[in-house]
Amino acid sequence: MSDTIKANGAGRLGNLLFHNFVVSCLAKNYKKSATYQQQEIFTQLGIYFHNEPNPISSDVTIQLSDSNLLEYINNFANATYHFKMINDTFCQLKEISRLLYSHFRSVQSDIIGANPYKSRYKTNRDVFVHVRLGDVSQCSPGLSYFETALNAVDYERGYLSTDSPESPMVWALCAKYNLELFYKSEVETLQFGSTCSSLILSHGTFSWFLGALGFDSTVRYPVIKQVWHGNIFVIPEWIEVTY
Repeated sequence: MSDTIKANGAGRLGNLLFHNFVVSCLAKNYKKSATYQQQEIFTQLGIYFHNEPNPISSDVTIQLSDSNLLEYINNFANATYHFKMINDTFCQLKEISRLLYSHFRSVQSDIIGANPYKSRYKTNRDVFVHVRLGDVSQCSPGLSYFETALNAVDYERGYLSTDSPESPMVWALCAKYNLELFYKSEVETLQFGSTCSSLILSHGTFSWFLGALGFDSTVRYPVIKQVWHGNIFVIPEWIEVTY
């Protein structure tokens, strides 16, 4: 039986991060080879996933889902399972969120070293706002959240990144708070944004990703009123904003 665990998660980069990370944990714990999605993008960010050079084979296949992930991540002593992810496994659990957040801090030097904006760490009073709209605009916390969060930040320069630059709300925020529209690649958005001293997030895994990379940032996020992703906004250091 194949020794390779395949990351086959659905969605964009933030979703793939959670899926790849879980596969990496399993590959390391159970000494398996693994294949990952969009690995070249994560490598640009200084994020590497495990691939065992001498994998251990097994004839016992475990079907993994969100309901049993933690059992196999936390209890791996003397086990030789082969793992297969079922298609609707998103890995967006609060425990995974905290594990991934801690992992980033353990490999912080790699991530900072890969960041072309690394000279900005601890040298600015900038705010970076991420406005997630697109296909989930109906779930956006809306203008009142972003205004409440921005009013709480003392900043010198402000930037706003969004997947919907044509949105009237985006332009209203840019005009009222003197924010510069930052519309570049996902990698550059994460790298530049994470160096800003203050981060104002939306919901969603990409926004979480940005916040988790903000090693020296004060991070604010909206209270969850309408759930469309996993329970991942559980980082104690972050500030929950009511609106």
